[in-house]
Amino acid sequence: MKSKKIIALVMLLLISSAMSSCIGDATIDIDSIPELTNTSSEVSEEYSEPDESTQPGYTDRPTCTEIVNITADRIVVAGKCEDGAVITITKGKEDVSVQSVGGYYITEVVLASSGINSLKMTAKVDGKEESIERVLSATYKATVSERPDDLSVMVGLNSQLFLKKTLKDYNGENLLSTTEIAKFKKMVNDNYDTIQAKRIADIASEMSKTEKKPDGMTDLEFMDYLKEQAAKNYTPIEIIYVLVPNAISVYPENVPAEFVTTTNTTKYKQIVRALNDDGINATIIDMSTVLTEHKDDGYELFNRTNSNWSDYAAYLAYVELLNVIDDRYPAAKARPLSDFNVDTKEVWGGDMAGYLYLNRELTKDTATILTPKSFSYSFTTGTFYKSDVDRTLNIDEKDTKYAIQIRRVIKTGKENMPNVVVYRDSTVTPIYNMLAERFSMTAFHTMDILTPRKMDIGLDPAPDYVVVFCSEDNLDLVLNSSMN
Repeated sequence: MKSKKIIALVMLLLISSAMSSCIGDATIDIDSIPELTNTSSEVSEEYSEPDESTQPGYTDRPTCTEIVNITADRIVVAGKCEDGAVITITKGKEDVSVQSVGGYYITEVVLASSGINSLKMTAKVDGKEESIERVLSATYKATVSERPDDLSVMVGLNSQLFLKKTLKDYNGENLLSTTEIAKFKKMVNDNYDTIQAKRIADIASEMSKTEKKPDGMTDLEFMDYLKEQAAKNYTPIEIIYVLVPNAISVYPENVPAEFVTTTNTTKYKQIVRALNDDGINATIIDMSTVLTEHKDDGYELFNRTNSNWSDYAAYLAYVELLNVIDDRYPAAKARPLSDFNVDTKEVWGGDMAGYLYLNRELTKDTATILTPKSFSYSFTTGTFYKSDVDRTLNIDEKDTKYAIQIRRVIKTGKENMPNVVVYRDSTVTPIYNMLAERFSMTAFHTMDILTPRKMDIGLDPAPDYVVVFCSEDNLDLVLNSSMN
């Protein structure tokens, strides 16, 4: 950076000399000349030099697009490299190596000292020699501290990002007591009973409009009689919980060694076991088991830089849910993957890259995207994502915000299809449309409110299913979902 200031000073001195007859002598403050550098951190002169041509048999020299301080002495380094390269950064407190993905890497380095630290970076691809070294300059910044909200991000191995708040679930720091588990199981069954009682009462109310009350019977006795008649041929509304693990639970191999858990259970596992117990009136779909089985399918289940799961992982949940429902409604069978275009695209970095204050346009990621191929949707919900390259949620667009965040009912009118009320967090977003296409009526409740409501059971048409989608880090919303 000093050489740039010297060049700028020389230029200003030359201009000053040429104009001295007009303006006289002037004092130049060299510190007032702006730095022409990355706003995130200082970068060495070597960083801005043009690369030499890579010699045959050697790995391409990696580039650094950004250096960001996330605390005073911890930095995130992001950049580009040859596809499949392992990036090694030395001269920090400890040497760091990270596997790139799709030609991009993200890693975290702890600085060795205060002031300016000179780091060395190389890349290595199997079968090739190590690249030419690149020197990076990173600064200890005493005024920078970790962000205090729930959006703090941990940089894992293999360029994978994780929300730090998910560590407490991963480490089993918030386990439920025996009393809390018993209370939850009772609440699930109480909700089930309330849902059925509400539906039977609604059927009886409809019957009262056409049936004549026997002489000598009070109104209350008549309604009790009608409820008894309605219950005789009544098919209960089925309750299904679709539980989705956090990325850190699916990819424990990408967790840095200092965070590796030693627990043999988690809150997620406790709830799965509770819902699988005999006597629980609910069906549980544990996506942890499903996603683990599909980790090697060739599609990402969670993007490296996005906190939500991929379209492909969500599709797997769609299949699991409809495999339960098509026992009663064969017409609602899940569409095969061949009915969708499955594309892998390079996109901007996701929300977690933004939470790290990285430039998402420079921090690229890879997304698996499903779109209809052999069919089309008969309803409109808006564009869920900002663009083909920016896969963050488009909540600025009115129709999309309504679909993503606010209660919405979609009626396809398809015969032989069931009706469903869906309570959900953001995990539903990638399958919102494909799910609604398989039902006659789908009522999506407001996002992040997972408490069943009697009024939703009274919809016209009435639901055949109540489905709750919940991610691991939102389990407290389910634990407190007593009906109102």
